Amino acid sequence: MLFRSDVGAVPVVVLVPRGVEPRGVTGPRGDAVALVPEGGLRRSASIRPPDADRARTLSFEYRVEGAISDEAGGFVARIPVLTVALPADGESGEVFSGAVSVPEGWAVSEAFPAGLREGAPGVFEATLPVIPSLLTLRGRTDGMWRPGAGLVVEL
Repeated sequence: MLFRSDVGAVPVVVLVPRGVEPRGVTGPRGDAVALVPEGGLRRSASIRPPDADRARTLSFEYRVEGAISDEAGGFVARIPVLTVALPADGESGEVFSGAVSVPEGWAVSEAFPAGLREGAPGVFEATLPVIPSLLTLRGRTDGMWRPGAGLVVEL
C-alpha cells in the first residue's frame, strides 16, 4: 500500500474473528508488531514506517492460526487484514494488494471482497482502492465446485 512519506507513527488496526489468531506479525521495517486487544474483535498497535528514501509501501507479514474452519461439508477461510490510517499519496487509486493460496484440489465457490479473483491456479489475488478488514473464501476440500448461498442470492 502506498503512503505519504511525511507521517510519523502509524496506527494499525485489525478485527479478529472468534477462533482466529494472527501470529508473528512483522511490520515494514521487519520489527515485531504487538497487537493489543481493545475490546470486542478489535486489536491495535503503532508502527514506524520505513524511511521515505527506502520505500513508499507498507507491507506486513503474519501467520493466521484458526483461519480455516469446517462449514456444512466444506470450508470457510477468514483472514483478518491489518488496516492502517494513513493519508493517501495521491498517485494511486489502488491502496491494497493481497493474495491467498489454497491447497491443490480445493474448489473455491465464493470469495470476499468481490475483487478477490483466481489468478494462477489456487491463488486468489486482489488489488483494491480500499483496505478490506477481512478476506474470506468458501469452498470444498473435495475439489467439487458447488455454488454458495451468496452466488444463489446474487443470481
